[in-house]
Amino acid sequence: MLDITAIPACATVCSFPLVCVDAISFCRDSSQPSLLLVGHDKACSASVSGGAVTVHRFFPQHHRLLTDGAGYVPHSGNRAVLALADAASTVTLHSVPLYATDNTKGSSGDCSTIFVGEPWERGVYVSKVVPLCGNGGGGADAVCVRKGETGVMWGTSFEYATAWKMSLRPNVDKLDLHRQQYPHFCAGGFVASSRDTLFTFDSHGEAQLQMKIPEGVGPLEAVQGGGSGSPLYAVATGCGTVFLHDARYTGGPLWIQRISGCADARDFSENLGVHTVMMTSNGRDVWAMLLGRKFIFLRCVNGTVTCRSFPSPPRFLFPQFSPAGLLFESNTLHVVGNALGKSG
Repeated sequence: MLDITAIPACATVCSFPLVCVDAISFCRDSSQPSLLLVGHDKACSASVSGGAVTVHRFFPQHHRLLTDGAGYVPHSGNRAVLALADAASTVTLHSVPLYATDNTKGSSGDCSTIFVGEPWERGVYVSKVVPLCGNGGGGADAVCVRKGETGVMWGTSFEYATAWKMSLRPNVDKLDLHRQQYPHFCAGGFVASSRDTLFTFDSHGEAQLQMKIPEGVGPLEAVQGGGSGSPLYAVATGCGTVFLHDARYTGGPLWIQRISGCADARDFSENLGVHTVMMTSNGRDVWAMLLGRKFIFLRCVNGTVTCRSFPSPPRFLFPQFSPAGLLFESNTLHVVGNALGKSG
């Protein structure tokens, strides 16, 4: 059992400015965590160990300005499916070896490019993309939302290189997408939220689960399942309220707590446009969260929930460090980011 009062942590610095960090989802169990690191003109698959980033394969994107990326590993095989989005409203899908013996550049494997929207549109771009792990029912292969428009969720088919506006049921004016490390939670679909409701949708846009959060606790910011086969999922809001839910029940959260000292996280996010509520799971019903500059650890064992919160130790998240994502590796929590002003 992981002792959440004494979890070792380290700040892991990437060598190039990051747009986002995605813990690559496994459709099968794996003890080897892997990351997709996305910069403005490059992306790479990587792993972390001992506070250092090891790059497995670079994917140069010099002709594009990347805005987001995500990936998953199918049930079989040693290849990852990576979706990369850019400022020109295109999404590319790469099928690549997950682990390589050297830092080989390029993506050996299939690649498909899809334009999302209409060619004459201006001022909109894909702000978040989520590939759907295990989809085989003829729905979307990936879903995305675009900055500059509201009330629209786009589905994409990489087999037919098409994108379409999804007809969500129920229809919601504004939805945010939440990537999942353990896609068993959404069973081949995707997780999204409005300001006060969490949804899981199948690949056709049909709601499978709806969970309304209480009024006055702030907008829902982060969601993460507990691991392969676990019905539990944790939810965090921008003002520091943390929930634990069981997907088998709809009567309300198993556990809820307001974490003091986190109110500045939402203010910081709104004022600077920075996503400062981050969450990861170790795959065994233990979660780590970073809300502003405060760490929160949550564990559930046989229905008993334990929560601990700690301010960031002095000089741990140094002023020039910009966190972009969290990852557990061998029970060590890595805060992955880059030093401001550092380029590579």
